[in-house]
Amino acid sequence: MKLYSFIRALVWLPVRLSFNMRVEGRENIPEEAFLLCANHISAVDPLILAIAFPMPVRFVAKEEILKIPFLRLIGKIDRMIPVARGTADLKAMRACMNAINEGDNVGIFPQGTRTEGKPQAEQALPGTGLIIMRTKAPVVPVSIMAKDNKIRLFRKTRVVIGKPVSYEEYSTAGSSAEAAKFCFKRVCDRF
Repeated sequence: MKLYSFIRALVWLPVRLSFNMRVEGRENIPEEAFLLCANHISAVDPLILAIAFPMPVRFVAKEEILKIPFLRLIGKIDRMIPVARGTADLKAMRACMNAINEGDNVGIFPQGTRTEGKPQAEQALPGTGLIIMRTKAPVVPVSIMAKDNKIRLFRKTRVVIGKPVSYEEYSTAGSSAEAAKFCFKRVCDRF
């Protein structure tokens, strides 16, 4: 984690300036391990979130990025959790659950891929809900907002960190699929 913190410190200012970042709601970040749920509009979303959050966050990312040497290195530093998209990747889900249970923070994009336009709660995949329900961890809803939902250099990018959703709140949703929608709705409601 020392290397993660060192690299984050190196890129913090250039990233903040390059994406004209405004972060709101840092006071909502819980002390205990959490699951960060955010909408996904750009390839740089994990970088933006890593800068927005003062503590390390392990991100779930498609396993294909491990084929790119530079991204594989970043993935190792971040201790990325690779997922096989388009499948019910139980190994990735277990890795997320274990990470949270061991005290790590995990970042996930419930839509499973980048999407254009306004995010919808119905886009949340059920695997996210399974992780949510099994870990009983607080879910931190994060909205990444930019003009026309497209992140561009030197254009304003807002990162809005919402109040954590507790197990007592999302467990009333019933199924894991409904829990994913329930939590992701907190992200979508800001648009």
